Amino acid sequence: MTRSNRKSMRIVCTSQEDQIKYGIITKDHLSGEDVKLNETMYDEFQEGSRQNRLDFVIAPLFNEEVTADDVEMMEEFYQHYAKAPVFVWVAFKVEEGLSELKKFLKNTVPHSELIVYEQNDDAAKADAIKKAYAFAKTKYADLTSNKVEPLFKKYDADGSGAIDKGELSALCKDLGVPLDDA
Repeated sequence: MTRSNRKSMRIVCTSQEDQIKYGIITKDHLSGEDVKLNETMYDEFQEGSRQNRLDFVIAPLFNEEVTADDVEMMEEFYQHYAKAPVFVWVAFKVEEGLSELKKFLKNTVPHSELIVYEQNDDAAKADAIKKAYAFAKTKYADLTSNKVEPLFKKYDADGSGAIDKGELSALCKDLGVPLDDA
């Protein structure tokens, strides 16, 4: 097992329209970043296409009329991707119901953050996605350096930057799941 510095970001979209809009508004904004960008649509999720290895997730809610009820209908979708250590919602600042929506989003994914944009245009959406990405990248780096790296170094006894079979055996033993020699 070797560590990679490349981040795996998943964008979860509720519709093909959101997926297209996301692609258009972020095409130039994330260029140059060392990130593996993946997109998942709700329809694909319902058909059984589910990804499980994620560093962070951004969930844009580009419909300016989105409500807590809309999100609740897709709660299983969002909770599946909430397994990522960092989860960021991006939503339009609606006139009514924003506090209800914020509360519901936090209940759906307790460790999530919310980035709100106020102008309903592509530039504002792109800026909100950039802010979400910057937040997620920083939060993930903090989690990695403060929690994951010390644990990795503890088991990378030879300092090679990789966990070999013997080191993996020690890690599994500490977890209470000893490896078989087979």
